Amino acid sequence: MSTFVIGVGRRSAGNDGVGPRVIDWLRKRTLPQGTALHVVREPSELLAFEAAQRLIVVDAVVGAPAPGQVVVLAAEALESMRAPAQGSHGISLSDALALGRRLQGAAFPNASVVGIGIGAPPKTPSVELDEDVAAAIETAGRAVLRLLSYT
Repeated sequence: MSTFVIGVGRRSAGNDGVGPRVIDWLRKRTLPQGTALHVVREPSELLAFEAAQRLIVVDAVVGAPAPGQVVVLAAEALESMRAPAQGSHGISLSDALALGRRLQGAAFPNASVVGIGIGAPPKTPSVELDEDVAAAIETAGRAVLRLLSYT
């Protein structure tokens, strides 16, 4: 089984770069065979992974949950939340997953999202994470490991 764990965001985008930092944390762990780690800058790039048997997306979430809080959702749940679970990307994660389903039919049949609350989108460029967001990296990484253990 091919499982892709993908961190969305840019490390140079402050809190919005928490997804790639969780991938960095996971690279230091032993993962199940067939698991590949990737980083993409924008949710639209997820369409390149539409053939994956399993997809786990790690991304910053604006608005809800609270900054530093980690949530795990099935992709369909994120799609139904649309407004509160938006990122600061050009296309939201929920829209990218929904677009993949419409364009590819069976795209992302087994997708999960590990979201880290970041509060408001970053207004100024920064590479630093807020303390509560940085503290959530391990929690989010462990959530991914739990999802991988159910493969």
